[in-house]
Amino acid sequence: MIAIRYGSMPIARKTGDLNESVFDVDDDTVPLRFPNGFTFLTPGELVNNQSCRFSCSISFMLSN
Repeated sequence: MIAIRYGSMPIARKTGDLNESVFDVDDDTVPLRFPNGFTFLTPGELVNNQSCRFSCSISFMLSN
């Protein structure tokens, strides 16, 4: 939740309240105005997520 407050994309495991607050950008069932981060069930799912890797690489390039 702190990430959203400061304008960063949150990365959250699909559990509890975070699952209700962070909506995955790759989820086609979420209306277009709601996706705000990346969610995953297992760590391997996050590593294989192309959108997440692309966003992280852009973020690292912009921070340098």
